Amino acid sequence: MDIKRLRKDINILERKKRGEIRKEGKYKRLEEKYKIRTKGLPTVTEELKQRVLAKIAKESKVDKVIPDADESIKFWSEIWDNGIEHNKDSEWLHEVKQRIEYLNQNDLKINKEDITKQCKKIPNWKAPGLDGVQGYWIKKITSCHQRIAEQLDEILNGKAELPQWITYGRTVLCLKDPSRGNTVDNFRPISCLLLMWKLMTGVIAESMYTFVEMNDVLPNEQKGCRRKTRGTKDQLLIDKLVLRDCKRRHTYLSMAWIDYRKAYDMVPHS
Repeated sequence: MDIKRLRKDINILERKKRGEIRKEGKYKRLEEKYKIRTKGLPTVTEELKQRVLAKIAKESKVDKVIPDADESIKFWSEIWDNGIEHNKDSEWLHEVKQRIEYLNQNDLKINKEDITKQCKKIPNWKAPGLDGVQGYWIKKITSCHQRIAEQLDEILNGKAELPQWITYGRTVLCLKDPSRGNTVDNFRPISCLLLMWKLMTGVIAESMYTFVEMNDVLPNEQKGCRRKTRGTKDQLLIDKLVLRDCKRRHTYLSMAWIDYRKAYDMVPHS
């Protein structure tokens, strides 16, 4: 069975779980094919996802292009090791401070409900970090959620020291353009973080986002890292509509796009 067929079957099963199936005939066929009545719908869905991952891994066993280790260290060190300080005297920063100076976010306390909620957002079988633990297990072993919440809360509020191992990640360099070979800037790094770090930072991010959203801190023009938007797609659709409108009305329009090289890697952490 090919990957495309498996993914179609998974899509049907996922829609069945959400109650969105219109044609029961397709589901009945899969119910008999995969013995869903015996195994259960969630189990069969996870089995099919594992089959897809196994087939992808099998097909990707081709000659790998490997970058030079020393050149890679030098290239990425120049980006990651050089801390950048933001301009504290920027006019826009003063404007934002004046606008929200009356706002004060309360201290965050991590509880079991926060951990359970955050676990639901973690993909089941994504590549794990150095701990080797995949999201499926932390989701299903709910008896650990209370203990995890207590320990992360102690770290967050200074009652316990943050262990170094929790911040370590496993970085994989993924090839961008096969025609360019193994030049170091032809690889995109993906870091697989530990689940405990993902949970902790996820709870903090959730609390911060709720705060800025309730107090209307984010500008309307911002689409990236914002809920209920498609980020770049939303902005491109807006651009398309503006262009179409100007073309229809025969009006002049000036536009500019700015692309920062390695912008995400060079965000000041100060």
